[in-house]
Amino acid sequence: RNTLRFLLANLYDFDPSAGYELSQAIDRWAVAVTDLLAHSACKEFDEYDFSSAIQQVHNFCANEMSAFYLDVIKDRMYCDPADSADRRSGQAACHHILMTLLKLLGPIIPHTAEEVYERVPLTRRHPTLFIETLEPICDEEALGLRESELVKRFETLFAFRDRLYAAMEKWKAQAGVKDSQDVVAIAAVPAEVRNELIRFGGDLPTLLRLSWIQLEEGSGEPRFQPSTFEKCERCRLRRPDVRQRGARTLCERCEECVTS
Repeated sequence: RNTLRFLLANLYDFDPSAGYELSQAIDRWAVAVTDLLAHSACKEFDEYDFSSAIQQVHNFCANEMSAFYLDVIKDRMYCDPADSADRRSGQAACHHILMTLLKLLGPIIPHTAEEVYERVPLTRRHPTLFIETLEPICDEEALGLRESELVKRFETLFAFRDRLYAAMEKWKAQAGVKDSQDVVAIAAVPAEVRNELIRFGGDLPTLLRLSWIQLEEGSGEPRFQPSTFEKCERCRLRRPDVRQRGARTLCERCEECVTS
């Protein structure tokens, strides 16, 4: 229910007929794993294994969505200019995810699914959700997505994040730091992992919910330190580009938003 609420709340000014492109890699990843969920859950529905199907949906909402994707895109959805390409990309992904979830949840929680459907912006609305159809991807497409470069790159990110967080939690307890977004991490990783991670560019700290991260080639335990970057008064992030801009302390993105 909370996942549906978040997705729906961020579509209040979205026009599904506008044809917004998925400009961000994380949005393309989110759509891909949603399609993989639909492929797998529909197979369980075909076998009348409703318990397994809904467990997959629940795990998807808890892990891929709430614990990662929705948490990461909050900053972009709330702080980017309303009509920016990146915000619209996130909305397009959220719209696809929401409609897929509603179709999967309809047989299980029909009243909730129907109530949400009535509020989703749609180009063509049926009298009820239960006239909508869901055509999951085929087995070959699912295999292609699982083996795709994009999905593999995010698997590398998650494996790295798990190791980083395990070490960081111990450090945070000792250092008395509560918010990971106040932390700078220095991590030594194998060359092939570093090459994959640096492809995320400046988005990597946001994906890892850190103030900043420095990647080095090698091995060993990651190191951490409290961020010395100032905190943006608008988005509340600590980034290298935050500085005094007039009467306020802002990052470049937020300065552009408040002056445009």
